Amino acid sequence: MKNLLFILLFLDSFNINSQPLTFEENYRAHKRYWFYRARVINDFMKIDNEQGNCIMLAERNYEYTGQEQKDQYNKYYSKVGPDQIDLTNMYLANLALEYKLLSRANQSTQETIKEIYYILKTLNRLDNEADQFWEQNKLS
Repeated sequence: MKNLLFILLFLDSFNINSQPLTFEENYRAHKRYWFYRARVINDFMKIDNEQGNCIMLAERNYEYTGQEQKDQYNKYYSKVGPDQIDLTNMYLANLALEYKLLSRANQSTQETIKEIYYILKTLNRLDNEADQFWEQNKLS
């Protein structure tokens, strides 16, 4: 019992904060969020209704060709892996939180709603395509 009391008093002595305390820290975190959100949309996914869109890329790299010509020096390519749908699901959860926070602050949620719509439509399309393969395997 004494050990438990000692541990609780020891842990209580730490000053643990879950949120930034100053306005400047909050402002930097807010600015950083919108920077990374724009980077995700511009570099790691395309928001649209066509095949292959709204799927998060796991990694984006540059390909070094070894030539000094500017148009062939760095080419974009993306690494495709099995975790794209998991990343897309996490991004959907992030958009849901963003919608809630923006609606609480009486800010525009039109872009967030559009992204949620396209991502849900993409996930439904992928599910329907997977069902076709599942049915073919069951018949075989």
